[in-house]
Amino acid sequence: MILAANPGTLIPGIDTGSVSFVNLGEIIQTFLRGFMIIAGLAAFVFLLIGGFQYLTSGGDKVAAQNARERITYAITGLVIIVAAVAITQILAAVFGINILGDIKWPGPANTTVGAP
Repeated sequence: MILAANPGTLIPGIDTGSVSFVNLGEIIQTFLRGFMIIAGLAAFVFLLIGGFQYLTSGGDKVAAQNARERITYAITGLVIIVAAVAITQILAAVFGINILGDIKWPGPANTTVGAP
């Protein structure tokens, strides 16, 4: 017996049919949020790895220096991530605009048929 999957229920137990994007701004905003989360987690993991390397360097000056550099780079990455989010929010508040919103997809809803 061949079963056809309903496009809204490709994953058992999860209704993916309710996920929809209205405009390009929402897609970009969702992508950027996900990217920021992944970048933050990566920086945190590198911070943990650097701390572990520093603890296990055992007096080796080269290993300790490499661990300090990894920790420094991880903290720098976290600062850049937080600064990027803060600058975006500040610009949105100062200029009173929705930076990532209201970009409409071209399609039948956005076109006028029969216009001269």
